[in-house]
Amino acid sequence: MKRGDWTDPALGKITVGEWSKLWLAGLEVTPKTRHGYDERLRSLILPRWQDTRLNAVMLSEVKAWVATMAGARGRSASDTRRRDAGAQLVRMLDAAVDEGLIRSNPAKTKAGKTTYLPRAKKAKSHRYLSDNELLAVADECGSYGSFVLLAGYTGLRWGEITALRVRDVNLLHGRITVERAHSMVGGRLLVGDTKTHERRQVVVPGFLREDLSRLMVDRDRDDLIFVSPDGSPLDNRNFSQRVLAKAWVRAGVERLTFHDLRHTAASLAVASGANVMAVQRMLGHASAAMTLDTYAGLFDDHLVDVADRMSERAMSSRAHSVPTRGTEQVTALRA
Repeated sequence: MKRGDWTDPALGKITVGEWSKLWLAGLEVTPKTRHGYDERLRSLILPRWQDTRLNAVMLSEVKAWVATMAGARGRSASDTRRRDAGAQLVRMLDAAVDEGLIRSNPAKTKAGKTTYLPRAKKAKSHRYLSDNELLAVADECGSYGSFVLLAGYTGLRWGEITALRVRDVNLLHGRITVERAHSMVGGRLLVGDTKTHERRQVVVPGFLREDLSRLMVDRDRDDLIFVSPDGSPLDNRNFSQRVLAKAWVRAGVERLTFHDLRHTAASLAVASGANVMAVQRMLGHASAAMTLDTYAGLFDDHLVDVADRMSERAMSSRAHSVPTRGTEQVTALRA
């Protein structure tokens, strides 16, 4: 108590089930993320830990649970599901430590590690389209060509671009305000904050402004810009199967997903000279570090161009410099 690190044992008598309700209620996340947390609680975490007190959780038991985790039907859970559920329990117990309910997280080693969690699968390699390929795919998308081009040149996420309203577009200054997004939660389409809960602006390429202007004619300020033929919000699965899948085949490009358009926007931006901070702001990443982690290869290629330009400048300066040293020194320098 004198050191200030004493925790009342009585506080740890709250069960994992009771704490999970308080923990989930206090999270500031998107409806989709909250739905995922709630689903893992009901199907994987609470069936094992519902009545266990926080101060009775043991590392050995957590390891055994992760290793033998089964779903609602008794089938072994996938590595991804086991990792996600285990990591969620760790986060819940971290929050209990912050709340002063328990002194340390029993799901971590003394060194603070969770090496027993299955390793995350390597992300699929990114698919990048060239300008010509992007234009070809857009041409094959018919009336949704502008939709595809806007995604391919701004990197807007599916939920962000489908939630755009007329009021969000300022063609006078060529800006789009991104402050909300669609998400599918439990079979229902909801409108909420963007993935990072941040409001940002992206620049509309000049050649797209006229197309957007035509789409907004005779629309109210709160009307969606991109909708299905019956006027309802676009559905990702339907669009991918009925429009995009046919378009990339007809355009003669490799298999394409809508998210590949976001990767393409990053690639085209870097190829045009954008730095890390500019790409981060355009894509709405939480940090520049995340942008670098995701697109490190693009910036590696960019550094080669930078090095070539630096070399050209150096050679040009050397060619125009006036020798001020003796002949032997100049000869040695050139060698």
